[in-house]
Amino acid sequence: MELMNLQKLKEMVKSMLNFEVLFIIRPDLTEREVHNKLFDVRSCIAGSGGKVIKEDVWGTRNLAYEIDGYYKGIYCLTSFDADNSVINILDKKIREDKDIMRHMIIQKSS
Repeated sequence: MELMNLQKLKEMVKSMLNFEVLFIIRPDLTEREVHNKLFDVRSCIAGSGGKVIKEDVWGTRNLAYEIDGYYKGIYCLTSFDADNSVINILDKKIREDKDIMRHMIIQKSS
């Protein structure tokens, strides 16, 4: 029984790919609200079977163009391992969040 579970775990790890999600949060959010957005993204990834590798908040930066009346945004980057099914769930979650102005999910090369 344990051997079978170990084999399933190994297969699952092999099927995981490495991704990054870069997202821009509204600049008028408090530090606590930004932390909560990071927690929401992390929870979505982990709750869907992925594993967060690294989170990095780049801070407030100028936007290349106006988005929703803002000229600045808080840039955040999260690296994670997951299978492709997690990407659709994460994308939907981020699209529904009004505080995240833009996002991009990419698969890193192996």
